[in-house]
Amino acid sequence: MGITQPAVINNPPEPYFLNHAESLFLDGLRGLAAQLVLIGHALDFFLTAIPEWLETYRLQEFGVVIFFVLSGYLIAYSCDRKQSWSTGKFSDYLRSRAVRIYSTLIPALLLIALLDVFFTGTFAQDFPIDYSPGTALINLLHLQEYPATHWPFFGSGYPLWSLSVEWWLYMGFGVCVFRDAWRHWYSYPLLLLAIGSLLYNSTSGNAPGLVLIWLLGAIGYWLGKPGKRASSTTLILIAAITAVGIGWEFSAPKTTSVAYHPLAMLVTLVLVLVSLHWFRSSPTASINRFIVRVIEVAANSSFSLYLLHFSILAALYPLYGKLADGYLILLALAIANLVAVICASWFEWHWSPNRGFYHGGRRTATIFRHND
Repeated sequence: MGITQPAVINNPPEPYFLNHAESLFLDGLRGLAAQLVLIGHALDFFLTAIPEWLETYRLQEFGVVIFFVLSGYLIAYSCDRKQSWSTGKFSDYLRSRAVRIYSTLIPALLLIALLDVFFTGTFAQDFPIDYSPGTALINLLHLQEYPATHWPFFGSGYPLWSLSVEWWLYMGFGVCVFRDAWRHWYSYPLLLLAIGSLLYNSTSGNAPGLVLIWLLGAIGYWLGKPGKRASSTTLILIAAITAVGIGWEFSAPKTTSVAYHPLAMLVTLVLVLVSLHWFRSSPTASINRFIVRVIEVAANSSFSLYLLHFSILAALYPLYGKLADGYLILLALAIANLVAVICASWFEWHWSPNRGFYHGGRRTATIFRHND
């Protein structure tokens, strides 16, 4: 009589959670990136005499680079957690990305249209804008600024160009990471569209290099994740990224933008990864609850602010020359942040690809926010 061997149960690995310090740091970076974009564009709109250093070191472009680094890192984190829970299905990933984007994008397009119709007459005289239904559909499909077509962004929503790049990064990355993606027919056209967009934006477009920085941010998460590699691997990764960046620096076309310069983007990436490594190993510091709340609100409304701020500045354009530059800039910053918080609280905060993380429009814990 043979001896029955006990069944071997392969439990999935425990999902990795960001600690409170890491989560708060990422929130702070998201909020900072959005404010940099807003302040940079506000200075462009309303500052009569722009100093030469602001022309060279454009704050809004540094903010965009930070957004792309964080996006790559957090998408890798989200995918890793879904796979750890054995729920790593491409259809779930696609649905969560769509909910995350469209819960903010659709209301933003409607508000952009209203602002353009009622407030941006003076701005539209100097900068032609298009808010036709066809252009709205193109932007909903993330085909604006697509290679060969160069369809326009919707109305005065200039920041929509980068959302298209990021969407196709989501799609291409998801098809490659989730094994079941190849069983869905829609994965193939999504991948082809993603390849077209990403190849174009890797060498030209508004900011060549953002695609690579996004991917390096994702790699930075996976190779630096605790429990998967020794902590020293993070330092090796940073050294490798530095080597790749130096090679890229000498081979890539030169750009007049300092923020979009390959070496500057590389430095931004390394600073973010080093800071995350430090916060991961540091004890949780006691931070004033009010400061924490301000950081959380700024982070939670950062996407709405990013999409809407340019149209809000355009709506305030008729005041240019009627108010002192400094007062007008401060007014613009206050109004843009207020509108973003209101819109986020009405729409963005009430939709989550992971049920249970929202209660009455308020988040339960900082750590869960980075799962969406």
